[in-house]
Amino acid sequence: MSLPGHKPFTLHVRLTKACNADCSYCSSWQESPDSRMSPDQFRQALTALYDRWCGEGILITHLTIEYVGGEILLVPTDELEEVVLYARQFFANRGIQVHDGVQTNLLGSERRLAHLEKLFGDRIGTSVDDYTGQRTLKGDATRYQTFFRQSEAHFNRSLPAVFTLDAMTAPHALHLLKRAEEEGRPLTYRPAFAGGKDITHLPPAVLDAVLIALFDHWACTSPISVEPLTSLLSRRLGDYGVMIDDDPDGFCPHQSNCTRRSMSLEPNGDLYVCQEMGDAGLGRLGNALTGHWDPDTWDELDARPRRLLVDCYQCDYYKSCQGGCMLQSHQHGHGFHGRTDYCSVWKSLFARMDDTIKSRGAEAVAAWLSGIAQRKRSLLPHQGLIGEVMS
Repeated sequence: MSLPGHKPFTLHVRLTKACNADCSYCSSWQESPDSRMSPDQFRQALTALYDRWCGEGILITHLTIEYVGGEILLVPTDELEEVVLYARQFFANRGIQVHDGVQTNLLGSERRLAHLEKLFGDRIGTSVDDYTGQRTLKGDATRYQTFFRQSEAHFNRSLPAVFTLDAMTAPHALHLLKRAEEEGRPLTYRPAFAGGKDITHLPPAVLDAVLIALFDHWACTSPISVEPLTSLLSRRLGDYGVMIDDDPDGFCPHQSNCTRRSMSLEPNGDLYVCQEMGDAGLGRLGNALTGHWDPDTWDELDARPRRLLVDCYQCDYYKSCQGGCMLQSHQHGHGFHGRTDYCSVWKSLFARMDDTIKSRGAEAVAAWLSGIAQRKRSLLPHQGLIGEVMS
């Protein structure tokens, strides 16, 4: 489904885990955050990362860099600008096309928000939840929401946003989608990942019901991109021989070759396949500042495409699903090569997509989805920020 010669990769860069909010379901929360990564350390880390990719045979043509937190607004503006500009030039010098973006809670001064806009333009994403009171500033949900709304008004548009799905937020998922359509806000729905704080996960049956309800409302009528629906429907269309402009191959959590598609750099230099693995402290690959590398862990994670359960390879939806998320599989007690407890959820969603494709016609569904893709690119010139940034 990818274009020939197109080798995309996503790098999550977390310069700090410090945050000015105290949301109850934060996956990157730490009681004592690591000190932030300095620009000098960042330069050292990029060189180590590039050398490691070359050593592992990872050849990249298009790199998405996602600056995440903690909260990125706590990084001094001069340091952030130095890091961002250096990374762009570093990879440009090596013939790699870079698209970068940032994820922020928007709880910052007008000066800092203006600086983010200067650096990233429209490539700014955020997180939303004004339903449950789980997003708080100094323990106060109202204070958080007031600050958030004032800050987002600075941009004169509704920013693309992540909505974390847990037991408390799930009942509000469809209402949020309807509001987002009115606001023109692209959305990403993410089941909560276990990280720094205790989280109440959704049982498979509940997640299934939520995603089906979202899909039934969204399919063939909505004007906005909604992940994971957009990317997964794109994949199903590919199985029907109809391709659209976007490349849906790299949408997490539906890729088995994660080691070849993404990496996360932590403030202390630790390396993980993705930021959620870093949050959970699972599968540490090494450290870009000390030069340590763990070949055994790398080999174990890199083997996932070849060591999934036989049922996965025989499944009608394997090409679209790729075995699901290995972190979820591990956290569900099935190891890095197992099958997540959400397997039934994805099968149900793919079956619903197939019904829609057959009833509406693949070409008609593709035309509608292509229109969404065009609008999405006009708002956010790289897919990664919407498709892979987590809460």
